[in-house]
Amino acid sequence: MMSETITYIVPGMHCGHCKVSVTEELEAVAGVQSVGVDLKTKLVVVHGESLEDTRLRAAIEEAGYEGRPDGGCHSTARERQAPTEAAAAPQARQGETT
Repeated sequence: MMSETITYIVPGMHCGHCKVSVTEELEAVAGVQSVGVDLKTKLVVVHGESLEDTRLRAAIEEAGYEGRPDGGCHSTARERQAPTEAAAAPQARQGETT
């Protein structure tokens, strides 16, 4: 199986408790290998195998938040970025447009 990375925007997160809640719920989903949460950018990066969007979004909702896919940030192992790189990428795009 090939590793995947899916990134979600979770605008309601703002503190350490938010980060822990989202991380714990996502880590309990089958196939999830790691979760990276960036409170500044509101991005959650999920790495794993055979990831299912509906299950991941349900886990984010179970933590009390709404998660939506971050436009096209779904990749396979060959395209995979580290969580900090994936979280920094949207900032670079935003900086270019303003």
